[in-house]
Amino acid sequence: MRIERSGRLRRIEAPESLTHCTFLPSLTEGICIREGIVTPPQFVRVTTRDGRIRPLQSLSAAHDLITPIRARTRDIVNAFGFRARNHILFPRGYVKGRRYPAILVTHSTDADERFGAPDFQWHYPVQLFAERGYVVILANEPDISQSAVLEQADADRNICGGGTSPVQIRRLGWFNQIESFRSIIDALVSDGLVDADRVGIAGYSYGSQIANVAVTQTTLFKAASSGDGGFLEPTSYRTHRCAYKAIYGGPPGDPTAQASYAAFAPSYRGQFAQAPILQQIASPRETMVDLHQALREASVPSQLTLYPGETIASDETHFFHIPSNQMAAMTENMEWFDYWLKEVPPASDVGIERGKAWQAMRATWRDSAIGRRASSQPTDAPNSPRP
Repeated sequence: MRIERSGRLRRIEAPESLTHCTFLPSLTEGICIREGIVTPPQFVRVTTRDGRIRPLQSLSAAHDLITPIRARTRDIVNAFGFRARNHILFPRGYVKGRRYPAILVTHSTDADERFGAPDFQWHYPVQLFAERGYVVILANEPDISQSAVLEQADADRNICGGGTSPVQIRRLGWFNQIESFRSIIDALVSDGLVDADRVGIAGYSYGSQIANVAVTQTTLFKAASSGDGGFLEPTSYRTHRCAYKAIYGGPPGDPTAQASYAAFAPSYRGQFAQAPILQQIASPRETMVDLHQALREASVPSQLTLYPGETIASDETHFFHIPSNQMAAMTENMEWFDYWLKEVPPASDVGIERGKAWQAMRATWRDSAIGRRASSQPTDAPNSPRP
């Protein structure tokens, strides 16, 4: 945004994003990186006086040779009355009228026009999923700035509770986000684009929370990948006492909070999970192990993969920094969703062995009563109007 001395404002914008800008001291010219979801990054020169944007240099000639896949942005209003934005990637070779499997990737409100935002898509290669025949939904949660009610609930969650009850904090946070997922999936199913029986969800860190809740509270998803999470599990209370007081009303073991943990903590609802869950983790924390064990106890397919550090005495970081781990995690994610959504067996050397275990999980799940049981509706998140 250029601000004239007179106070007049001039927007300088591109259909994609302009990031990492640096300008001359005079602010007359600058260099930025222009990128989009399907547009690889390139250096551009920006002239502030007239808003001209001129290409300077590509950052990856190999990516420039790839014909961009189709993408569009779609805003929706969920059943609670809150708005959220989604970016939709169409599969390569998209044919109108054909229904495709879909993968929803989420991490708070940071899905936007960026080509390979690692903090958003982590090791979920969204463009490669589209190349493999998936519709990819880059989903944002409803921004709290649109409502004083959402802002108050968010504030209360971060200051150990207050004016918003634990039931409402859960409802206005995670369940509100899930209702946005339901709305965009329903819209794309209604459009004839997505096969409702083949929709997966992937989320890392904060996104892991919502993936775990979505799978243990709804029947929306048929496969899930949960990256290095574990928040919301009772065993994480000691490091999140303030937040847990707001979310659950007290610590684990507190009789007044017991019903809240039973209704919401993912590991307590393992028997209601309606989708296989892959957890990829950087260190062996008990929170992820608890969910894994709860799912296995309920005969729900669960894969827990620990990615090693550089030595036997170190852990991988929360944002995987070892290239071999990054490649392996992306490959495992693609093979996981291919197996559970498209019934395509893994092809990599490690994946072939894992595939045998997944096949055994599928057989056990299919034969169990749990695999056929409909999930209960969320205890504190009915499809009701906005509070």
